[in-house]
Amino acid sequence: MNTEPNLKLLKSLSIMFILIYSSYIVLSAISVLIFGDASIAYFLPLLQLLCFMLFPLLFTLKNEWNIKHTFKFNGSVRLVFFLAAIASMVGFFIMSAGYYSIFENLLEGDMLIFFEDTINSQVMVLNEILFHNDLLVVFMASITIVLIAPIAEEFLFRGFMLSPLEEAIKSKQAIVVTAALFALIHTNIAAFPLLFTLGIILGYFAVYTQNLIVPIFIHIVNNLFAYLNMQLFYDPVSNTNNTYSMTLPGAVLFFIFGAVIIIYSIYYITDITKSLQVEE
Repeated sequence: MNTEPNLKLLKSLSIMFILIYSSYIVLSAISVLIFGDASIAYFLPLLQLLCFMLFPLLFTLKNEWNIKHTFKFNGSVRLVFFLAAIASMVGFFIMSAGYYSIFENLLEGDMLIFFEDTINSQVMVLNEILFHNDLLVVFMASITIVLIAPIAEEFLFRGFMLSPLEEAIKSKQAIVVTAALFALIHTNIAAFPLLFTLGIILGYFAVYTQNLIVPIFIHIVNNLFAYLNMQLFYDPVSNTNNTYSMTLPGAVLFFIFGAVIIIYSIYYITDITKSLQVEE
């Protein structure tokens, strides 16, 4: 663990991240402009694989970094890791429900409309493909959201970004930085606290299991839950998704209870992995 930050490595990672994400945004915009909104269902998975996986891999090879170490395929995969991961996601879903309902109780009028529109902004963007008449478009979009996006984003954030950051700064700082970047790229102000929390969960599981399989599993579960929520409860006509209504005291209790489960899950995974290391 470094006491002094490696400024050269931080600068290199920052430039590479900006180039990767800029490429992704530009190529996505070009595909929509040329082929239309529905085309993004076909191009998005290819762009994510190209920008979030191939580019980082080429950069890793260029710098002669250890691929297994960078993309965290060193650690063993144990059932207890997945049980802890499931517990953390249960806590995250409970906390999310409380979070939404707290704001629905506290806000009113234009502020409430702004909050709901912001929370649903990504669903509104994906409206054209998630509720498209072409079954193939819906299928491709679904596979991208539930499977390809979690894998690609974990390779970028918890692999390519997190591992070198652990060398440049302290591990916990690296987890926070990658969680913040992860939340920022989703460009959703209202959901930022939840996305940041999810990034923290993913970061801790990546660092302490030393394996991307568990964070990928968590990310897939999260996206699957969000996808089913959109398909089952979201109204594309009114752009509303009112599934978390509860009283303010109930919402606060949900939020606290969920947060406690998350904190305990993180504590448990750090403790159990340390115990396993001692045994080995």
